[in-house]
Amino acid sequence: MHLEAWDEGVRRRIMPGKAEVSISFYLEAFAAAVAVFGRGQVSTYLLAGLGDSIEGLLEASERLIEIGVYPFVVPFVPVNGTPLADRHPPSAEFMRRVLQPLGSWLAEAGLTSNTVKAGCAKCAACSTLSTFERQAVEAS
Repeated sequence: MHLEAWDEGVRRRIMPGKAEVSISFYLEAFAAAVAVFGRGQVSTYLLAGLGDSIEGLLEASERLIEIGVYPFVVPFVPVNGTPLADRHPPSAEFMRRVLQPLGSWLAEAGLTSNTVKAGCAKCAACSTLSTFERQAVEAS
């Protein structure tokens, strides 16, 4: 279940149909999924660069971690020929400001990519988040 965006305005602009399903409904569904599959075995994509602020992505990540969901934050990459082709991906600094604290929070919560059994978070190829997780573990 991928949220993709957290900010309601961004959700309505970028994915109006999906925005009809409230974030609170997603959070309830995530909690139910964690009850079935276990803490850290449910993940969701958050796409940095669609319009969410750093603070918004971090707020979303905190809420998701509390529930036991792995927030897999990846940079949005525009694809030619699509409606968002002209959108720019987030800067490296933007990603670092999101992923550095997020990596620490995930390590503290014991929800790291190496504890995920399957899926995108396990592969970790679309984001450098696992690098920030490892740095946090090594620093502690």
